[in-house]
Amino acid sequence: MLGWLERHPKYPGVLLPTEMAGPALDAFEARMAKHLDHPVFKEFGTVTVTADDAASWQKSWAIETVTQAEAKTMAGMLFGAEAPKCRQLAGEMILRAVSYSSTADTDRLRQTMAGAPSKFTLSEKPQETWKDFRVLQVRQLFRLSLEALFYWMLGNLHDKPKGTDSLVENFIAELKSMKQANAGAWLKAMLPSGVGPTELMTRIEEAMDAPASGDIVPAIAAGLAFCLEEPPPEEIRMERHERLPLSRARAEAQVQKDHSVPEFLRHIFESWVLAQHVYWSVGRGLADARAQVRVLLRLKVILDEGGWTLSPGLSRGRPPVPTADRLHTVVSLAQESCLIKMKSLEVAKAL
Repeated sequence: MLGWLERHPKYPGVLLPTEMAGPALDAFEARMAKHLDHPVFKEFGTVTVTADDAASWQKSWAIETVTQAEAKTMAGMLFGAEAPKCRQLAGEMILRAVSYSSTADTDRLRQTMAGAPSKFTLSEKPQETWKDFRVLQVRQLFRLSLEALFYWMLGNLHDKPKGTDSLVENFIAELKSMKQANAGAWLKAMLPSGVGPTELMTRIEEAMDAPASGDIVPAIAAGLAFCLEEPPPEEIRMERHERLPLSRARAEAQVQKDHSVPEFLRHIFESWVLAQHVYWSVGRGLADARAQVRVLLRLKVILDEGGWTLSPGLSRGRPPVPTADRLHTVVSLAQESCLIKMKSLEVAKAL
């Protein structure tokens, strides 16, 4: 994917190093020169490697030691002219964010690049990439808010079954103030100030890790209010309606804005959380069956005479977390490639 290997033109099962990788491989081979007489490096088939052999290669083959040729090659593959255009633009955004924030910490970089309240901006080529990054973080927050709400619901169902109205009452009871006349006013009241999507995700995670704090419901409400208030991107990409894209949620919230708060929350619980849980549970269960793998009972909540209840034998499980991204990996590779110099946190001006 980064351009180290390509398929043999005649034998597609054979991989060959690319021309671009040549200088890095030559530099590595030079470091390993005194060990290349070992059978493992020059013979096909089964060979024997002892612990002493491996120990003798350790300094020459240390993964944390990168030659200048390797760093230059990796820099070109990562963000250079041969890299896909989208990765070049993302790389320019990341390197500018490192320079702006004087840090290579991925949590702080993510917060910097996620837009307001961060004052970091881009006005040139990477601007669309920067806007897309903001959209991605808002979508991540929306997903985490709903998954955290489902996690909260599971905790409320551990003692006995409850109907949706009972769950809504419990949710409202954990909010400090509920004087708003309708759902639209409630969302505006729940809207946090001075924070962005990454900070709100952190707030939700911290609240789930400390359930005694009573912060989980306010954190979920703030996350949902932020996502529903966030202006939609100029270009709405095609998204499957049944998978609850944020565009659908915003449209439904607009329809519900004059409804009562309990009525709106009931819609969120039943349509955005429980219905989505059934949709994904059935879909993934069918995928398990088609793949003829061990069938997993994915449905955690079922409806019985007393209302919603936990599926027999299933526990609440671990709290949800935001979907992992590749930012940490990219920053780490940029550091090894000397695009980010750790001592002074300088950023290379050109590849």
